[in-house]
Amino acid sequence: MFVTALKFHRKGIDLMEQLLETHDTAVSEDIPYRRHANMKEGLADILLKCNSDNDQEAKEVLQRLLKREVDRAAQMDKDRRTRLCTTSSVTYTSDKASLNKRADSHTGP
Repeated sequence: MFVTALKFHRKGIDLMEQLLETHDTAVSEDIPYRRHANMKEGLADILLKCNSDNDQEAKEVLQRLLKREVDRAAQMDKDRRTRLCTTSSVTYTSDKASLNKRADSHTGP
């Protein structure tokens, strides 16, 4: 189910970017930026729910979104920044837990 959602969500982002390009509207403008950022944030959520193979892509999407929020400090969306930081920290802690499990499984009694 998440794989299908991922496919359609990516298609939606592509269509939005094409539409903005057609109308010569920059993603950096306020309303298109917020919509685009919401869609990218949703993409990261779906990627995280799919399986661990998509975790790296989700992290990259989250890092790009966080960087853009920091760069837009004057117009920063504090709620989005908080969500992005929280989601990023969850991915980091889940990575750390999986590494610890692997390390524990390789050490014998």
